[in-house]
Amino acid sequence: MPLHRAALVAAVLFAGACNFTVAGVDSHDSGGGAPPAVTPPGMTPPGMTPPRDLGMPTDLATPRDLYTPMPDLVSLPEDVGDACAGSCGAGLTCMNWVTDGYCSQSCDGTNTTCPTGSTCVDIGGGSRYCLVNANGGGKCARPALSCRDCGASVCGPSSFCDGC
Repeated sequence: MPLHRAALVAAVLFAGACNFTVAGVDSHDSGGGAPPAVTPPGMTPPGMTPPRDLGMPTDLATPRDLYTPMPDLVSLPEDVGDACAGSCGAGLTCMNWVTDGYCSQSCDGTNTTCPTGSTCVDIGGGSRYCLVNANGGGKCARPALSCRDCGASVCGPSSFCDGC
């Protein structure tokens, strides 16, 4: 008998002498008895921990109000001079360094037009931005802003231009 056949025979004999146990399988019955009991669906087999109840999560059990916009879907300020918290709509930029923010747009270079009710002015250092016009008496709608003379009477923080 060649050596590899002898090794194969020895391995089969060795494996046959071993006793294996598989978790969850009842191996006590070795001859013709009743088959192992089958656990019905929804029941926990003996010796096993029952799964925890995953019922309906409480945040899904309450119906949502679909008519009130979620905070991230609220419209952004859209007019020059509006207060902002990091973002503005209508192609405007939020000047975060101004108290309560200030929606504006750059009017440097080729874009020198501003939306109605605002004027392109130099706010210092050669930076040109659209600022909302002050009303007839040099008044501004926002308390943090005052009338500034930046070549036109506009509303801005005291750091912009001279007072009106």
